[in-house]
This record gives sequence, C-alpha cells and structure tokens, in this order.
Amino acid sequence: MDKQRPLLRLAGVLCVLALLTVFGIEVSGAMEEAPAPEAARPDIYLIDTMATYGTLELPAVTFYHDKHTDALLKENKDCKTCHLEKDGTISLKFKRVENGDAAEVKNIYHDNCFACHAETKAAGKDSGPTDGECRSCHTLKPKAISSKMDAGFTNALHARHFGSSEIMVPGEKENCGACHHVYDKGAKKTVYTKGEESSCGSCHQADAVKDETLGVEVKALSTAVHQDCVLCHLDLSAKNKDAGPTQCKGCHGALGQTKTAEDNAKAIAKLGGKVPPLPMKGKPEATLLLPKPAVGDTKPVNMAPVAFDHTKHEAANDTCRVCHHQGMKSCVECHSVAGAKEGNFVTLADAMHSKQADSSCVGCHRVEQTDAKCAGCHWMSNKAAPPADNSCKKCHQALPEGIGGENFAPTKEEKAVYGAMMLTSGRGEATVYTNDDIPETVKVGSIAKEYEAAEFPHRKVVLKIMEGMKDDSLAASFHSGDVSMCQGCHHNSPKALKPPRCSNCHGSPFVESAPGRPGLKAAYHGQCIGCHKAMGINELKKGSETLPAQSCVVCHDKKK
Repeated sequence: MDKQRPLLRLAGVLCVLALLTVFGIEVSGAMEEAPAPEAARPDIYLIDTMATYGTLELPAVTFYHDKHTDALLKENKDCKTCHLEKDGTISLKFKRVENGDAAEVKNIYHDNCFACHAETKAAGKDSGPTDGECRSCHTLKPKAISSKMDAGFTNALHARHFGSSEIMVPGEKENCGACHHVYDKGAKKTVYTKGEESSCGSCHQADAVKDETLGVEVKALSTAVHQDCVLCHLDLSAKNKDAGPTQCKGCHGALGQTKTAEDNAKAIAKLGGKVPPLPMKGKPEATLLLPKPAVGDTKPVNMAPVAFDHTKHEAANDTCRVCHHQGMKSCVECHSVAGAKEGNFVTLADAMHSKQADSSCVGCHRVEQTDAKCAGCHWMSNKAAPPADNSCKKCHQALPEGIGGENFAPTKEEKAVYGAMMLTSGRGEATVYTNDDIPETVKVGSIAKEYEAAEFPHRKVVLKIMEGMKDDSLAASFHSGDVSMCQGCHHNSPKALKPPRCSNCHGSPFVESAPGRPGLKAAYHGQCIGCHKAMGINELKKGSETLPAQSCVVCHDKKK
C-alpha cells in the first residue's frame, strides 16, 4: 500500500498537469495571444454586422478583401461569387441584398464561408478556417493591421473622368451624368439633371440616413462610392477598356495612390500641364466673402469684405474639399457669425481664422509657411501671438467708393463683379529694395572668443529671399508695402530699414528679467542654424570647400 502512494501521487500530478494544459489551451484562446502583426494591409474590412442585432458574442471578423479577390481570380470567378445582383446592381452585402433576422444573417456567413473553405481544402489548395475554428476568424489581435489610406477624388481625377469617352452617357455631349444624379421622387429613381451637379457629400453622409422629404434612404457615402466607382471600373475592365482600380489596394494603398498620381501627371501633361477648372454652373472666378445676416437681425456686421480669388485658390489645391467640406455651398451657408448647427457651431470668424484648422484661411496659409522657401523666416514665429494691427487689412479691404452701405446685401452676381474689381485694384507685389537699402555684409563678433567674427552676407541672403517671393502671389500679398519680410530675422523690431541690433534685446549671457529670452549667443545660433534646418540647407560653400551647414567653421574662422 505504501508503495502505491508515490504512484498515486504521480498519477495525480499528471492529471493536474493535463488539466492545466487543456485549461491553458482554452485560456490561450480566450486571451487571444496572437502573434505580432506580420504586415500592414489596405484591404482590411471589419465584419461586425451582428452588432446591429445586439452585443457581439465573439470579436468582429477581420476580413482581407483583396486576398479573397485574388484567390477568386485564379479560379476565374468574379465578385458575383460573394455578392448578389439585383436590378443590374451588385449588392455590397455578402450573399444577400437585404438583412434578415440575426440567425439568418449569421447562417449566411457561416454556411457560405465554411462551405467555400472546405471545398478549397478538399481540392488540396490553401484555404481559410473551417467549421469549429471560431478563433481563427473572430480574433482581437489579427495577424495584419490596417494601412488603409483615404482615397479622395482630386480635381485631376475629375478632369480625367470628365474627358473620358468610355463613360459617355448616350445622347449627351458631356459625361457628367455618368456620376452626378439627383433623386426624382415622382419617378422613384435617380436621374441626371444638367446644371445641378454637386459633390457626392452633398447628399451622401458618413452613414445612411432617411430623407423624410424624398421618402427614401440615402446611402452612406462609402456604399455609394463603392457601388458607383468600383462597379463601373469592373464593368469597363470586363469590356477590356481602360478602367480605374478594382481592388482596395488600388485606391487605399500607398502603391496604388502613387500609380494614380503618376497617371494623373501624364494626363494633365497632355492637357498643357495645368488641371483645367471644374466645369461647374455658376462658379465664380472671384467673389466677396461677407457674413450672412441672421434672420430678423437688423444690426449691421462691422466687417470689411474679403475679395476672394476663387480661380487662383482652385488651381492651388488638388480638391475642392479643402474648403468645401460638404457640397459646394458658400462658407456662410453653414458658418454664421454666432455659429449654427449646420456648421457644427463653428463661427464664421473661427472658420476663417482658426490657426489650428488646415481648412481655415489662416490655417491653410500657415501650412504654406512650412514650405522650404518660406520656412526660413516663419519657422520660429510665435503661432499663439495675436495678429499685427494692420494685418487684417491685407484681406479685409474697403469697398470701392459708392458701393456698400449699412444694409449692403449684394447678389451672387454682384459679389463676383465687386470681388473682381477689388482684386484687380488691390493685388499687391512684394516690396523691392535697392542695393543701397541693404547692407552688403554684417559682421557678428561682439561675443567672439574662440573664433573670429562671423561675416554675414546680408545682401546676398535678402536678395535670395526676395527672389523666392517674386513669383509667389501669396507671399507678394502679405509682404507688400512695408518691410515685414525683414522681421523673419529682426523679430519684435519696428518695421524699419534700420532695425535695432540683436544685442539691444538679447543680453550676454541673457537678460535676468526676461528668463524666457535667449542670450545673444543662443539667439544668433538658434536663428541661423534654425533657418538652415527649416529650409533643408544641409551644406554650404566656403571658398572652394563644401561644408556641413551646422559646422562652426562655415561662419567662423578659428582664431590663430
């Protein structure tokens, strides 16, 4: 009996180990200890349909769309293998046109996916999970992470579609009707109406919404775009015609977007090198930006109008969505002086002047300042500082004499005329200084110890800056009529041709009463080296030598 006890203990230990092993496997599955992501993919689609019926029992399925598309292509199969067709349109839902009850939808996924995987596996080919391998699909930590990029639709792409003969609508001279439509309530279908073209986002929102006026559900933007664009591309491909991407990676992948950009460049080169303006009805070349009076508000808004060059801004951006977030509405239709629901309660002032929003006028101009030719002066400007007193007048200008008044409410056509008048008379040009105004060199040596004084080629640098601004209308507009360009280096100085010395403000080592102000040495090096970095200047010439831009001996000779 005593001899049996060690055996019993051993048997017990083995049982416990076995139980722990089995339990460990279950825990491992429950804890989702998946391997580290092996790749980033642009085609990841999260199947979480069952969430509309209640709380998910298992994590949503991470589905690799292009991976399945490629597998089907090898078998000479197409989208209709998984997507049903109704009234000539393929449904984006899997194996159904409409959702049924929860059990029905769940069975559609399981029965069809498992059956296809089992058939593929029986044929001796690589296959996906089969019945019982729940955690292979329902996983919190998938093997790949999403690298999906926003596709967007640029003005260059629009020009390519507008000029394509492949999508021409029968009986039409232009092919706008291939994409643009409005819902005809009487005919109960979408139709093309010339002159009413607008962006997709005018009607289609992020989610599907019920339009009570039309009595129809308006598709989500993603659904509308994929049904119209992708299915059109597939149709053209089936006819062996030139077509756009038909897989996720073609629009949402980095390589796909690079190819599209290259194709755009080739197409625009054939059109003379410039993207043609969008052929929209009633689009102004110039206009006036004015606040829209609130209903019943008789108090005038004390704001000088802004003459806006619409054509120039359109040419400077690759898509209208930079300014027009939803549809082609005027800014004041959504952004009121006080803020309104239509504009997410963003006031007109913030919509135009917010420094944090790239879509605002001021915010967009700040982004332009990061360009290498501008960044040398603008990199260290105080972004939080209030604007200079006279800076508002750069945009807000008085109306021509005889126009305006307390109840000034011009029509759209009058805004276009007045805006063009003000732009013609008020276009600024970058101030040009004569050589006599610009000191040729400036010697910086008040604190030189180990090195000789630095000789700064002042005139050469100023002329180079002026050359960069010469053909830049934005720079010309904001640097005309004064010496504001000098403040890139002589910040916080009066606008004068003879600004005070740096040492007037920056002490050596620093001014104790202003601890946030750098000492003279730090100010010199921060300004010069910071400018070189911002402009991407990595090397400079000194005599016959090419030296690193941050090397001390570029500016200073070592003392003998």
